[in-house]
Amino acid sequence: MNRHGFSLMLVFLAIAVLLMAGLPASAQSPKEPECVSPQQITKWADELAKAEQLLLDKKTEEAKACYDCAAEIAPNPQYKAETYFHKAERLETWDRQESIAAYQQVLNEEPTPALRAETCFRLGSLHRNISLGKSLEEEKQIVETEFCSANCLPYFEMGAAAAGEYDRCAMSCRIYVALVYYDLGRKEEADAILIKLAYLDPSKAELFPEKFLYSFLSPKSFFERKGETLQYVQYIREGAAKQLINFNAIPGEDELTLKRMQEFCAGYPHTLIAEEAQAKIDEINSIQH
Repeated sequence: MNRHGFSLMLVFLAIAVLLMAGLPASAQSPKEPECVSPQQITKWADELAKAEQLLLDKKTEEAKACYDCAAEIAPNPQYKAETYFHKAERLETWDRQESIAAYQQVLNEEPTPALRAETCFRLGSLHRNISLGKSLEEEKQIVETEFCSANCLPYFEMGAAAAGEYDRCAMSCRIYVALVYYDLGRKEEADAILIKLAYLDPSKAELFPEKFLYSFLSPKSFFERKGETLQYVQYIREGAAKQLINFNAIPGEDELTLKRMQEFCAGYPHTLIAEEAQAKIDEINSIQH
């Protein structure tokens, strides 16, 4: 796969992650400590809502000030971390550098594991998008080289380790880590990551967190949340198996590719990996005959 195709693949994966998530819902609501009063939470939420409305009214500077005020009055470090996340997420399309700075503030607080994973995922994604303000020629060069740089990898690695095996954004970070590892020549490490993801058991996955402490989303039923969880875990499993086979296929070397695919079929029978490998074998055989 060439670098341009690799770049497009990562873009599509990022879009899929965010579409599956709806609004960025990844912070599992922590238990509120006894010292946090309803009045504190209400005051904090009101200030956050004010900031959101100011952004909708395109009053960016005033909105930033409201977010900062909400962070100052946040009832505890987890609420504070979420405040910075809301600020960062909303500013992504307004001010990329300030968005990155706000995501860094999330990590400086005490986010839940799920929120830490989502924050790292978004930081990694923002650090991939380094072509803003460049000429078309410069953008083309960046698309061809950015995945060889160290811009995004540390964030995806942190996100992969930040939360549990079945956390939505942690799983996505692991996919990204594997893809960048391939581009850096770290094939064995990348293969190991994708094999582990392909072997995930959706039945063992806990429900993805439904919402932030403060959210505009209406509560979803257990069955809706369970369905989304199972669907995304299966999506990750299938994507991991497909990418494993794609990166182990050698363009122009059908015989060597067939040998590798046969090894995958023998080594991982009755799995998604074997299914993808057999599909590649069938594809090569159909072309040869």
